[in-house]
Amino acid sequence: MQAEPTRFLTWPQAAAADSALEALIHDLAGRGDNRGALAHHERLPERPARYGELAMPLAEPLAHAVSALGIERLYTHQVQAIEALRGGFDTVVVTGTASGKSLCYHLPVFERLLAGDDATALYLFPTKALAQDQLQSLTRLSSEHPELIRSVRAGVYDGDTQPATRRKLRESANLILSNPDMLHQGILPQHSRWAPFLRRLRYVVVDEMHAYRGIFGSHVANVMRRLERIVRHYGGEFRYVLCSATIRSPGARCASSTTTGRRAANGTSCSGTRRTPTRRASSGAARTSRAACCSASSSRAAPRRWRSRSRASRQSWFTATRANGSNATGSTTRSARIAAATSPRSAGGSRRRCSRASSAAW
Repeated sequence: MQAEPTRFLTWPQAAAADSALEALIHDLAGRGDNRGALAHHERLPERPARYGELAMPLAEPLAHAVSALGIERLYTHQVQAIEALRGGFDTVVVTGTASGKSLCYHLPVFERLLAGDDATALYLFPTKALAQDQLQSLTRLSSEHPELIRSVRAGVYDGDTQPATRRKLRESANLILSNPDMLHQGILPQHSRWAPFLRRLRYVVVDEMHAYRGIFGSHVANVMRRLERIVRHYGGEFRYVLCSATIRSPGARCASSTTTGRRAANGTSCSGTRRTPTRRASSGAARTSRAACCSASSSRAAPRRWRSRSRASRQSWFTATRANGSNATGSTTRSARIAAATSPRSAGGSRRRCSRASSAAW
């Protein structure tokens, strides 16, 4: 006999359903095998849309393309994001699902590409599927006007991209859709080949920013800081656009994802903060990585010093470590290793003297 879960609520005896969805829910909850499975049911009333107006209207090709998609007016968050990016600010867009966040960065990027100053943009998504979906979205937008078709040269650059297509995108594309892994493994290590693209980089879009958390998020943050350093090396400068629909504290997450956010975390919101060309935090990270590389190279050099020792010296070192309760791979102090390495070869009591010296060192 199986008891009914006490944490669930039974379906209340309500009036007839006033919509097809509520009728479906009522039917599913009323089945015998689903008894008690419905925890809560509530219908939220619709909220009227809030629209805004841009201070400067969109360019004619872009306005025509947006109107052709059935979009007559922009929401307030879209207007605020476009105005912030026009003013040269990093921007974080956090609104509900299906609220038109893509237009918040598509429109400013297309405006810049239409301006004819050879600008480029980089879109980063956590999965390949999202990159393909966004490619279809921006292709649908750009195909509504011939001027956009000529100005926007977009493509997906990920692990599935063929070598010939990669070379074509690297040489001629001005809008690349990729992911942080490909940025780390395929673009930044070959930054000299990407120099023209990085020199003209103006926007970096990081979508689904809530996905970059924990160890993976810290790795992505370091990749973004490396991207900033390389772009500055080639004389470029870009603006961040970070988007999410399910995040509680966007300012704190932005602070942990980019060098800009780290500085903004000192009291300034990451959304709408102007960046200066010089960011000291990234140079400090570079010094840390070089120090780590130096310590790693020193540890790799240790086996060569060990192999250079004589056989008797190695044997006396093993004897000393075993006498002190340590295995052959255990760590010893520097004085113990010196005493073991310099002990006489032929003397019968050399091992005992080495052991006593090591015990004194311990």
